Amino acid sequence: MAGYVVSEYESRGRGHTPSYAQVPRRTPPDHQPSDQISQFVREVAAVGAAVEGVRQAHAANNPVRWHEAKHALERELATATKALESVRAAATATPLAGQEELASAEAAFADHQASVRTLAEAPRGWKAASREAELLAIVSAPNEGGAKDGWERKTTALKRELDQLSAAECQTLAQRIRKQSPGDPIASALAPGVRMNQSRYDDLLGYLDGARKRAALRASIEATHTESREATNTSAHEPPIETAETSPQLEPRVPSVAVSEPEALDATLRAVL
Repeated sequence: MAGYVVSEYESRGRGHTPSYAQVPRRTPPDHQPSDQISQFVREVAAVGAAVEGVRQAHAANNPVRWHEAKHALERELATATKALESVRAAATATPLAGQEELASAEAAFADHQASVRTLAEAPRGWKAASREAELLAIVSAPNEGGAKDGWERKTTALKRELDQLSAAECQTLAQRIRKQSPGDPIASALAPGVRMNQSRYDDLLGYLDGARKRAALRASIEATHTESREATNTSAHEPPIETAETSPQLEPRVPSVAVSEPEALDATLRAVL
């Protein structure tokens, strides 16, 4: 039987094409042009989400989160670029509707790539205080009259500047000084052991931490002064209260006598005389 099969195959000749070879090969579902376009559209959407993640991390001024989001964005960009290359390789078999969808996705991808170029700078991780330049100028100025006397004057000047900050700014500044982030100028300038000793460092942080209490105390004093001024203004406009000493004295009234002419007059005269 085996010999018969072989001889029959040989009898067909080497140029014979089996019948199953005449069936056209079907592209696997995951390699269909429409499926590739859909995959690319999904990858572009993922790139957009990654771009937004980088923006949010920058808005939050969080460098650690920003670097993580940036690495995720780079991975999404590489995946989307690879998906686009696969789509373009099969572009000749793409139907018209798919071509329109592909063009829209490519335009969105180009927009995301343009956005990526604007996200190159990492956030600092800190926000400058409103009087930061003045604070740095005080700290960096040379000491006058010796280190001890010089730093006492500097501490007084620093606290005078800190009093002009809000309680929220003082709290943020204290956090920066404690955190000691690389590249933070105020944290470096006020680090213990650099320009000031530990005692002065602790005193400055304690002053910053007490900003809310000082603000509440100032508000209470101002409210008391305001109430006192209002009471003074109100009393100045009120009419004086009359007393026995201040009320005007009235002349005693003499009762009038009705007199009729002429009998009444004569009777009155007689009564008087």
